[in-house]
Amino acid sequence: MKQWTLLTLICLSSFAVWHFAEPVHAQDIQTGAYQVVTIKDLADITGDGSTHAISAAPLYCSWVEIVAPAANTALLRIGSSSISATQGISVAPGGGYMLPILSDSRRRYDLSAIYYRAANGDKLNVQYIP
Repeated sequence: MKQWTLLTLICLSSFAVWHFAEPVHAQDIQTGAYQVVTIKDLADITGDGSTHAISAAPLYCSWVEIVAPAANTALLRIGSSSISATQGISVAPGGGYMLPILSDSRRRYDLSAIYYRAANGDKLNVQYIP
C-alpha cells in the first residue's frame, strides 16, 4: 500500500484545483451563470478602551477580515461580548484576523455579534462579503 505524505496530498489537491478549474468568461457572468462577489468595507472604527460590537445593527456576511493598522499602540481584541484586556483573540498592530468564508448560504456571521476592544485612539479596519 502506498503511503501518502501530507505534502503530497496538498500538491495533488492543488494540482486538481488548478488543472481542472474552468475559466470564467464575461458572458457567463452577464447571463447569471456565475455570481460576482463584492467585498465591502466599513469606515475605520476608532477604539475607546471599551468593548463594542463591530456593527450596532445586525449586518450579515459570509466572510470577515479585521485588521489592526500598524500605527496602533496596543493589542486589539476580537471575540464575543465577554472579551476583555486579557480575553479574546489578540491582534497585534499591523496584524489581522480573518474568519473563514462560509460556503453554506444558510449560515452567516453577524457583525453585531462580533465584538472588539481597542485602546483609546487605536483603529480597526473591517472588510466583509455580504
